[in-house]
Amino acid sequence: MLNYLMTMTLGGFFVCIFAMGASDAIAQGKLVCEGDIKIEDGPHTYVAGPEEEVASVCIKAGQDIFYFDCTGQVETDGCYTVTFNEDCSEAIITGGGTDRYCKDISHSTVVFGDAPAPEPTDEESPGDSGTSSSEPAA
Repeated sequence: MLNYLMTMTLGGFFVCIFAMGASDAIAQGKLVCEGDIKIEDGPHTYVAGPEEEVASVCIKAGQDIFYFDCTGQVETDGCYTVTFNEDCSEAIITGGGTDRYCKDISHSTVVFGDAPAPEPTDEESPGDSGTSSSEPAA
């Protein structure tokens, strides 16, 4: 359910801002989503390359855009759902087109970022060359 927050007139345009629940999706009122890759016709699925992750996706529907940051889980605002896998290497966008507030998706974009470095295991630690000695070399 959308909660009404603010209405204002900006340069002759009527702007409404709604809270979308606990989601990171925000209606920005812009005309175009920007990103590294754009998909205009579904399915809206993004897969990161090696050493990359999906940082965020943008959905353009009607006159609004909606941003979702990767959390490694499913994010929704009630209209659009983005399913991120745990390591943020994939994002699948679904939803829209169900009523006057949930418009059909016209396009989506993705922003990729560098994947975090893997965590060292107990068997290795950063900077460990595998040998140690407190004795000076002779």
